Amino acid sequence: MELVLFTSPSCQPCKIVKQTFANNDFGVPTREVNVEEEPQEPMMYNVRSVPTIVVLSSDGDVLAQHTGALGKAGIDDLLRRAA
Repeated sequence: MELVLFTSPSCQPCKIVKQTFANNDFGVPTREVNVEEEPQEPMMYNVRSVPTIVVLSSDGDVLAQHTGALGKAGIDDLLRRAA
């Protein structure tokens, strides 16, 4: 599994989620996608708003998705639902 945060520099809630990503170990690889710099990838996963957190399988399939800010507990819950 992989945890992907779709974000934008102008998005205030994104900054909160980015801190959560940076300060926690979720037990899976994580990465951040700036939707302004990489507009094609959000389209692949039907991301229409930021912040959006997507849990991907090793094959790149969407296992779970959430739009809006989440803290560590919310992200942990998203990962549990994806497992």
